Amino acid sequence: MYGRIWDYLSTDARRVFWAMGQMVFGGDLINVISKLRYILNMEKDEQRFSSAIDELVKLKVVKIEDGKVFKVYSSEIAAIMKEARIDDGDAGGITGRLITVGSDKNIDSYLALLTDSDSSRVTHKVSEVVNKYRHLISRSATRPDVKARAVVNLAQYLIEDAGDYDQGIRVFEEFNFEYNKSSVFVKAFSTYLWRGDEPLKQRAIESVKSALNVDGISAEDELDLLCMLMRYEFTLLGSARQELKDASRLGDIEQEEYEATFAEQRHEFFRIYNYPGLNIFSFVENNVIENLGHESKMKCLNGLSYFVDVCIRRKKFDVAGKVFDYVFNNLKYNYHDNLKQKLSKIQQSEPTHFLKYDDYVKKGSVGDRFHGLQKLPSLDEAKKANLEVRGVKTLGSFAHKLAIAIQGTDSDY
Repeated sequence: MYGRIWDYLSTDARRVFWAMGQMVFGGDLINVISKLRYILNMEKDEQRFSSAIDELVKLKVVKIEDGKVFKVYSSEIAAIMKEARIDDGDAGGITGRLITVGSDKNIDSYLALLTDSDSSRVTHKVSEVVNKYRHLISRSATRPDVKARAVVNLAQYLIEDAGDYDQGIRVFEEFNFEYNKSSVFVKAFSTYLWRGDEPLKQRAIESVKSALNVDGISAEDELDLLCMLMRYEFTLLGSARQELKDASRLGDIEQEEYEATFAEQRHEFFRIYNYPGLNIFSFVENNVIENLGHESKMKCLNGLSYFVDVCIRRKKFDVAGKVFDYVFNNLKYNYHDNLKQKLSKIQQSEPTHFLKYDDYVKKGSVGDRFHGLQKLPSLDEAKKANLEVRGVKTLGSFAHKLAIAIQGTDSDY
């Protein structure tokens, strides 16, 4: 019966039969239907594809599990599949697409295509890389999140690898309407807009603001976008304030105009203190930051640094102090550097409003770099209990002092 399977199959079923044989190996007779559909280039021919699958199911060649994977009934049938022959040109196309996405059933076809596009950056011409990305983006079956990532990666490639900033921005603009609610897309687009002139910087700000109004945004993405907005708005406003002061010092502006502009800027500092500032601070008050991953922590700390600057300008010293207290006691000391430097700089102009760094860090807190260290026993205790101190039993006085000195250094931290 199985030796004559081929004779019973339609043309489409033969193609599916042969392709399945290229996707199963040894005793592993299972693979993913979506990947099979892709390598056969039948994503737009769902009826033909389903009919071909049904033929194989009825002949007890394969069975479908959960509508997502196929399983060949036996290794004997799999061997027949591999020995089958189809048109060489057709077989070449199927094999080429299979090589592109790989046969690993744990990897989605379109993620595999994205990986292939990414890996081609080093070895392929710019036009070939662009075509790979656009092929993935243009396929109607590609998931929206994969498309958004492909657009971002294409634009990044053009800007970073090909050195064509304008072309990369045009790619972002081409897909902006479709993906301006995707945090991945917006964060990348805004980052590159920020590299441009002031009009592009203003567009970056508006892009982030729009993304923050999207329903269902995750807390981590919201915090990331808020911190981006804080950095962008404070940077532009801080530069404008410095330019105003320089103009006044050089006599390029009348006092009345200076005072009016200064008041407008003061209002703007108050505005960004309220939003996004207090929204970022709410994540501090709710102890959200300590549970974030490393990259998200670093982005948040950058945003908090700018928020502290705004607090100083608004004379909100108590709020800035709470930021210092939270970071220095709830995050490990290796996350302190940015705000530690900020505190040191602030104390030069506002010494009476803030504690010194060491005074903020509470003994035994997460931020205490010596938290969890055990105090070395005295020399008499070590001798009496015959304890080992750093691997040395009953230390002599010199060795004991040396061990204590070593414990007091930063070498282990």
